[in-house]
Amino acid sequence: MTTTEEKPAGAAEPEEPEAGRSAAVRAAELARREGPWILGLGVAAGLLAGGVSGWFFGWEAGAVVGLGMVVAVAVERWRRSDAVRWWLGSWGERRTGRLLDRLEREGWTVLHDRGFGRGAAHIDHLLLSPGGRVFNVDSKLRGGPVGYDAEKDRLRIGDSTGNQLVGSALSDTERIARVLEEDLGWKVRVTTVLAVHRARLPRGTEITVKEAVVLPARAVSGWVRARGGEPTKRGARVADRIGELFPAHEPPVRR
Repeated sequence: MTTTEEKPAGAAEPEEPEAGRSAAVRAAELARREGPWILGLGVAAGLLAGGVSGWFFGWEAGAVVGLGMVVAVAVERWRRSDAVRWWLGSWGERRTGRLLDRLEREGWTVLHDRGFGRGAAHIDHLLLSPGGRVFNVDSKLRGGPVGYDAEKDRLRIGDSTGNQLVGSALSDTERIARVLEEDLGWKVRVTTVLAVHRARLPRGTEITVKEAVVLPARAVSGWVRARGGEPTKRGARVADRIGELFPAHEPPVRR
């Protein structure tokens, strides 16, 4: 039997992690690493372009062209950097988190930025209904055209295939289910849901790729609410344990 240690009187509750926290931390790390390199590249391009322009058209023209080249190169490289990609991911997670937090008013447990201990893998959003149903919600920020073939179970959003989109989330779902079963002694149903931002998914079509349901982010709370079930004793038991079993994500130490 698992017991919970009593906390000393007056002890403060640990602060719940915000959605997108780990992605924001990673973005900041990458910005510190990539920023100087990108700026240096822009300066080098500016000096070259400014020098050539100054040789032919005078130093004033060279200065204008050089400065413009610095800005253009730096902005373009920064826009395509890993830091920006992680910042956008954090933004998507925060937006999904705000949409899902409304479920707490209906007795749901809503957790963000959870993990399995120290490591790279983390859970964007973990939902538990009063009935004991668990949902692993993975935020995705994607643009570009959307293609879906229901008969062949194929999805493509921009340059990403369905397998690329759902692969890590399905792996995390299996791990979540295993951890819950080992602790509670019974199988807990865990469903994978992708909350997609920006991409326009087909309306009126429930997209399923390898047991993962793919939805517009704004539709996720309504979809899971309809499948939460009535409150049960097992649901209450899972609620007592889920926060401890999946603590706040601790990113790996990077040297």
